[in-house]
Amino acid sequence: MKLIKAFVKSFKVLDILDKLKEEGVEYVCVVDEVGALKFLDDLHSNFSSELGEKVSKIAVISVICENDKADKFINMIKSHAHTGNSGDGIIILENIETYLLI
Repeated sequence: MKLIKAFVKSFKVLDILDKLKEEGVEYVCVVDEVGALKFLDDLHSNFSSELGEKVSKIAVISVICENDKADKFINMIKSHAHTGNSGDGIIILENIETYLLI
């Protein structure tokens, strides 16, 4: 099993989730965050007086999938998260040794 974590711009989330659903993703979670990373663009960032630096609203989309579907889901996320501006996000792929349903 694989865990895909995609850090993307918040306004792209609904489109990405629609495409993941169409592709048959079963396990997905979205968390809204604030990013203060070096790749932020000026168009979608604001200065945070609390953090003392530029931040942008981002979302972390986590997907659990079978090994053979990971590349397909990663490519789909990349294509739908892309805006053409710098700082569209990052995708992390991790191996899952065990997962338990609650």
